[in-house]
Amino acid sequence: MAPEVGLDVPRWRDVYVSATARGVSYCGDFLSATALALALQARGLGGYAIAALLIAATVPPVVLSPLTGRLVDRVDSRPLLVGVGLAQAVCCAVMAYSTSPAVLIALGALLAAGLAVTGPTFAALLPQMVGRDELPRAAAIGQTASSAGMLVGPALAGLLVGRYGLRVPLLLTRRATSPSPSRA
Repeated sequence: MAPEVGLDVPRWRDVYVSATARGVSYCGDFLSATALALALQARGLGGYAIAALLIAATVPPVVLSPLTGRLVDRVDSRPLLVGVGLAQAVCCAVMAYSTSPAVLIALGALLAAGLAVTGPTFAALLPQMVGRDELPRAAAIGQTASSAGMLVGPALAGLLVGRYGLRVPLLLTRRATSPSPSRA
């Protein structure tokens, strides 16, 4: 089958860069959610606070998915990823210095809303990088990176919260979500 118009050769380097960014993004999201759950539990807030946090971290991607799909189709991915990354970084910085459980849970929902945008954005980039024939392989690479981030994030959160408390994991997540010139 002939390559798609404008796509002479699959850009595997771009696929791996995108997959790495996606894995780091998921790692940061799961690191912050797990760190928050551990911190709320350590503060003695118990099951209701943990349930509120988990709902806040789960509902935005589900509710926003129809809207974010349209957004990703209509807006250039670079400013979208940079803008969402900056918003997530600000959320993490504020969370790192907040002591209010309600503020932490609300900002956790905003972080999850960012994930609702970044996930489809990364997925939408793949066909432009490799074309239709190589899409399954590229999607598998991206999904593997996402899964690795989902596994590493909570484990890292446990280690960091146990050693340093809540602030260090949130500041680390802030750094992971901050766009840099090399990632923008």
